[in-house]
Amino acid sequence: MSYKLVVNQLNLGDAGQIYIHGLGSFGNGEHEISDELEQNFRSVNTVEVGGFDDDPKSDSFGVYIPKFVEGPSLVDAAGSMHGVTAAKLGPPVGGPPAGAKSGASSSVTSDGGEK
Repeated sequence: MSYKLVVNQLNLGDAGQIYIHGLGSFGNGEHEISDELEQNFRSVNTVEVGGFDDDPKSDSFGVYIPKFVEGPSLVDAAGSMHGVTAAKLGPPVGGPPAGAKSGASSSVTSDGGEK
């Protein structure tokens, strides 16, 4: 599934751009974001929320235990960005061809024909 990112910041003018960490620079207008780029956005915005083991009976008592939490989805994160909205679009970029039946096992050749 791909995403539609809309930037609507009047203060940018025609040549201005905003930078979204993990995605890149965008001017006003609509932009299609691939699944891979959205996953990169989430990975880049991963946070570490671990803590020290405070169970005295544990073998790792007093040791810092890291815990990583993947960043928010683009749709969720856009909710806190001024002048930016994001929405999921239809089937994945590079996904099954239009009209393919769910569960069907056909493959498409590079010229668009089926094997």
